[in-house]
Amino acid sequence: MDIAAQHKAVNKVGYKRQININNQSNEKYFQFIIDNESLLEKQLVEGIMTLRLNVDVLGFISSDLTVLDVQDTALHIMLDYIEFINADTTYYNLEVRDYSIASYSEYTDDNCAGVRATIQLIVPNPINICEYRDNFIVKEEEVKVEMDINPENNCSNIKYNNNKSDLIISPIKLK
Repeated sequence: MDIAAQHKAVNKVGYKRQININNQSNEKYFQFIIDNESLLEKQLVEGIMTLRLNVDVLGFISSDLTVLDVQDTALHIMLDYIEFINADTTYYNLEVRDYSIASYSEYTDDNCAGVRATIQLIVPNPINICEYRDNFIVKEEEVKVEMDINPENNCSNIKYNNNKSDLIISPIKLK
């Protein structure tokens, strides 16, 4: 998100569910939204994993900008973002392994256009193999209190007489 916020064309950065993208219709454009539902996958190579993110770059169509103009700018924002991750030494532990980009139009109620990218990042495995066992302890088994509801139970407020209850339910009369 920090990388996206640095792009000169991006005016709003967010991390939220896809269903909530632009739900207020009053956000500044171009928006760079990372979907908060990601997929972390184990790899055969020891010590690395892949993180699959979905990212939307949205722009607003106006009298000055056509759908194609907005999609073109959104595409360049996304490609710049991917190149920044791969080239900047600050993010040495991240690498874009793969990506796909699809364009769209008329996305939300205020007539947005843009691109949606699925980016697969190579990330280091976050597990500390020296300390992971410290997160496990032997716990005492929880004792579950069971209540037996029957006519002989003293905790029951219902009195039973020959399979008939003294409980009287008076329904409310609606007018």
